[in-house]
Amino acid sequence: MSATTANPLDIQEQVARIERAQEETRKFVAEQHKLIAEAAKLERDRRLAPIIVISGTVAALIAAGVGVLAKLLHVT
Repeated sequence: MSATTANPLDIQEQVARIERAQEETRKFVAEQHKLIAEAAKLERDRRLAPIIVISGTVAALIAAGVGVLAKLLHVT
């Protein structure tokens, strides 16, 4: 065998190593996509939280106001 001719087993081993590395890369990329999506959801929730709190407060104040008005209307 000459120095330039590669052993077929070495080539198969290299191909197997490359395929494993590609699979690990695919798994890593998929995990990164999941983490990016989760981060985007958390950022959205963080931005919406004040709006939700304000909406709940306004709804509670309106309900209390309606309750007071109803009570006042029944007294008179």
